[in-house]
Amino acid sequence: MHNVVLAFWPTDLKSIVDILGTLVTAGAVIIGGLWAYFRFVKDRVYRPRLEVGLSGQWREVSGWPIVHARVTVKNIGATDVELLQEGTALIAELMTAEQPAPPAIATWSPSLASAILEDHQWIEPNETISDDAFLRLGVDAPQPVLFRCSLRWKWASGGGDIVIVVARKIIPVESTLNGAESNKKEG
Repeated sequence: MHNVVLAFWPTDLKSIVDILGTLVTAGAVIIGGLWAYFRFVKDRVYRPRLEVGLSGQWREVSGWPIVHARVTVKNIGATDVELLQEGTALIAELMTAEQPAPPAIATWSPSLASAILEDHQWIEPNETISDDAFLRLGVDAPQPVLFRCSLRWKWASGGGDIVIVVARKIIPVESTLNGAESNKKEG
């Protein structure tokens, strides 16, 4: 019987190690490319990403019902977000007296727009900032309020200014600043 040696099959240890090293390098380049794609393109790590929280609580000040509003903004992205004050606001709306017949969406009328986050020019990655405001909405008794937070920021990578309504939340009469409704017992 003849021993057939394949011409492409390595016969010494150095050739085997060279081939394995080349295969490992190629695999590492492919894995690194996939990681970079998912990290920077798919996950959009370096695009502005903000998480907004809204809460409010009715308080009585000098006999008037006042809404104590709190806005929190957390930068969950990996880049600084530069805030622009012109256009950044908390809008408070009250339910209109006349509502459409059910089934229908409740209607709200704008009552007040208040500037927020004026002491902040930017938000760093993983930073949370907040602002409190006392709003006198011109009502005699507490009632549900719809908060809308409109933020305006500059996107550093050339995308221009971004203006967006980033959060909406209805604040019931019994809400507290942490967002939970109070458990008042009647009796």
